[in-house]
Amino acid sequence: MRRVSLTRFAWLSIAAALPTIALKSAAYFLTGSVGLLSDAIDSFVNLISGVMVLAMLTVAARPVDEDHEYGQSKAEYFSSGAEIHSSDLDDHLSAAEKVSRKLRRSGE
Repeated sequence: MRRVSLTRFAWLSIAAALPTIALKSAAYFLTGSVGLLSDAIDSFVNLISGVMVLAMLTVAARPVDEDHEYGQSKAEYFSSGAEIHSSDLDDHLSAAEKVSRKLRRSGE
């Protein structure tokens, strides 16, 4: 049985994230809902994660070479670190929008 390339799943994740971002962003602009904005940002984080996973799987699949005698499988750990930081970005952007709206309402 042939082994399925994991990059196929990373491409699927990227392909799913793009229309999801578009739909949630459109819904946010139509309704002004901060919840939808937060969901759209979260979907963008999923896109970033998918791209990072694709890149790291590509690097990890490289064969053993002179500089990496045990291969480059540790590259996959970078994608998890990037996902953690992009998730923090999601939280900060959502909070900034909420604070901005609160300040605009209190100034009226």
